[in-house]
Amino acid sequence: MKKALLLLLIFTLIISIVTACDKNQEASVGEVQIPNIQNEQLKKLVDSWQQKNGAYLAANTAKSDVFYLFLNASNLETGTKPTYFESITVDPKDNVMHIYYVEKETEESKNIKNKVLYRIPMGSTPNTVRVYKNGEEIYFEDIGTIEEN
Repeated sequence: MKKALLLLLIFTLIISIVTACDKNQEASVGEVQIPNIQNEQLKKLVDSWQQKNGAYLAANTAKSDVFYLFLNASNLETGTKPTYFESITVDPKDNVMHIYYVEKETEESKNIKNKVLYRIPMGSTPNTVRVYKNGEEIYFEDIGTIEEN
């Protein structure tokens, strides 16, 4: 009887540790094709944000644990090289969502990923969202809200 109770206690402890560790894993980020945006509020925000390069955040008021990140580098300025987005990583730690992305320059201006939208579901609502471009913290150009069920 004592062995069974001890095994049950150990099993419960292992499950608790695995579950707690799972909450600290990176958020699952999914790219959204901009022409296929279904939410009209999000579509309007993204349309307005396309006028200026930068990082933009849309917070979902109905599901406070879902965010959208729009990265725009499609407005090429005279004398600058075209840039594109290579990767994105989301790291939630201690109620802070850290978003890291890599932006690179290229000589080619056709068929590059210079305008992307990501849906970022979180396990819980963060108190703070920070964004990093090529490892350096930057600020969002704008933050908007949408309602999506």
